[in-house]
Amino acid sequence: MQDFDAYMNPATHQLQQTIYMATYNDAPADKDDIFKILAKLPPKEVEDPEAGAACKLESYETTPTYEM
Repeated sequence: MQDFDAYMNPATHQLQQTIYMATYNDAPADKDDIFKILAKLPPKEVEDPEAGAACKLESYETTPTYEM
């Protein structure tokens, strides 16, 4: 269940996806209908704008390898 496209932030490698607010479904249509969705937000609205400054990744070329 994704109402908006998920994507990976190329700078931080954090996966961004739809955020759902839900509650218990007190009137389920069947035994698996246990949540009632109250709201949904696209990833761009909830992405942490300060994550890029907090997460600095090194390039693949500068990452050491320990292959035998």
